[in-house]
Amino acid sequence: MSAYGQYSHALVCRVPNSIVNAQNIGDPIKLDEAVEQHNNYVNTLKACGLTVIELPADEQFPDSVYVEDPVVIIDGVALICKIGHPTREDEVIRVRKVLRELGVPCLEITDPKAVLDGGDVRFTGREILVGISKDRTNYCGVKALEKAFPQYPVVAVRVPDNLLHFTGCMSMVGPDVMCISSTPEGQ
Repeated sequence: MSAYGQYSHALVCRVPNSIVNAQNIGDPIKLDEAVEQHNNYVNTLKACGLTVIELPADEQFPDSVYVEDPVVIIDGVALICKIGHPTREDEVIRVRKVLRELGVPCLEITDPKAVLDGGDVRFTGREILVGISKDRTNYCGVKALEKAFPQYPVVAVRVPDNLLHFTGCMSMVGPDVMCISSTPEGQ
C-alpha cells in the first residue's frame, strides 16, 4: 500500500464512439475531442510513472470512460459500487474482474436499496466525503461506505439537483488541499 495520494496504477477505459450518447448534463460531447483528451490523459498518467491498465472501449456502455463510478478504492481495498443509472449497472463487471486479477480485495454492497456511484465519493486521507445526489447515491449507499471502511468517518453532503456528481464541485488536489468550485453548486 502506498501513502495517501501516491499511486502505482491507473485504470482507464478507451473512449467508445457511443460516448456521444452518454448521460451528459453539459455541452454535447465531441468524439474527436474526447479521444484526443483521453489520449493526452493516458500519456500524462504514464509520464507520471503509473502503470496504466486500459480497458477496451465498450460501445454498449457510453459512460464507461468514467471508471471512477463503478468502484471506490481506499487503503488498497475496493468497494464495488451499485451504480445509480440503470444503463451503467453492468460496467462494474469488467472493473471487478481487473481488480481481482490485480489481487485487489473487493467488497460488495449487500443492501438491495443502496445506490452508490464512485463519482460521489472523495477520500481526504482522514475521512470519506460522499455526495447524496438526485439519482446516483443515496443514504443506503453512504451506509455501505461506512460498513466497508469503518476506520474512517463518512460525511454525507447534499449535491444540488443540477449537478451529476459531488466531484463536479469538489476534488482533492493534494494532501490536506481541496479544490471547491466557486459556482453556486460548490457553495
